[in-house]
Amino acid sequence: MKILQILVLCLGLTVFINGQTKDKSILSGNVYDANGALIVGAKVTAINGKGEKFETITDDQGIYVLNLPFNLYNPKPDFNVSKYEIAVSKEGFERNFIKDFKFVPSSKSKMILDFALDVFVNINTIIVDLNN
Repeated sequence: MKILQILVLCLGLTVFINGQTKDKSILSGNVYDANGALIVGAKVTAINGKGEKFETITDDQGIYVLNLPFNLYNPKPDFNVSKYEIAVSKEGFERNFIKDFKFVPSSKSKMILDFALDVFVNINTIIVDLNN
């Protein structure tokens, strides 16, 4: 009976530890405007090759933090680095988009990627016919 209890405990700890140590790392950075000022409340979205979506909003210092899964290195020929499509948007600014961003765990468990957004300029053309 004691051996069974120990086995159940070990199995439970293994499941708990595996559930806590997902293969994830941090992608973080700042979002700036054209003048270099930080943008608060910008939406940062990352979508991986499986279609999983991860979103966050920049804080009051223009910083975003995403906790993203990555592929553990494997020396087999079919190994692929994790790739993400990353979009940054904020009302009043043009959307910034990166395709095939390669994401790996760094030695500090964090990669840094800053963005700059242009001011959105909406130019409406008005044609006036002076002959009528």
